[in-house]
Amino acid sequence: MKPQTYPRRKNTLTFEHDQYQRYTCLQGLLETVFVSEETGSLVSVLDVGSGPEQITKHFLDDRFRIRRADVGEFDQPDILRLVRGEPIPAADDEFDVVMALEVLEHIPSGQREFFVSECVRVAKQVAVFSTPFRHPEVERAEEKICEVFQLYTKQEHPFLSEHKQFGLVDPADIHAAVGRCNRECFESDNCRLDYWLAGQMIDNLLHTVAYGQNARAEILKQFNLRAPLRTEGAVHYRKFYTIPTTDKTTE
Repeated sequence: MKPQTYPRRKNTLTFEHDQYQRYTCLQGLLETVFVSEETGSLVSVLDVGSGPEQITKHFLDDRFRIRRADVGEFDQPDILRLVRGEPIPAADDEFDVVMALEVLEHIPSGQREFFVSECVRVAKQVAVFSTPFRHPEVERAEEKICEVFQLYTKQEHPFLSEHKQFGLVDPADIHAAVGRCNRECFESDNCRLDYWLAGQMIDNLLHTVAYGQNARAEILKQFNLRAPLRTEGAVHYRKFYTIPTTDKTTE
């Protein structure tokens, strides 16, 4: 089983493993679509569900101009405010790229198709989604992490509890939603499930032991260097969905 590789930037190796996996995959996808030698122009990106942090900019080069968007402003006026269940407040084809990493699983299943169609509408060249997908092994792995997190913190996991509430995403539903937008969807695996589970366990543990944070950066660096982003034949934690939209103007 040959692992799929992408360029790895030294300044991102200390990111939490799950973040590192998905944003490095995004980096590889966009750098393939927007080859630097073929275009000198800037690429506008709408980062939907960005949260208060600016993670995306650490993985993309200066050609990509990123506008963050979220349902919360987080006291940051530059974030485009979204309202759940309502259209994205942007014009058709306004951004070259619309990305929504780990967003769909936090949306009620009945609203996901509308969300996908809105991202496709706003994207001029490509829309990119990532999400953990509905699979018995993925669900069991998340349950294990929830149990460990609750054991250590006496609280529910802030993100995985919503996965259970809304249900993980069925890939067939994404393809159907994209098809109803008259677009083609390319699916790829990301983050081997066994590595995801190990990474989450390590991160939980490091938050509970003395000096764990001091060791965290070096441990994550070594883990991220060695963990493949995708391995053929293995069960993975998430899927990426890439939807080209460049031919919309011909319809």
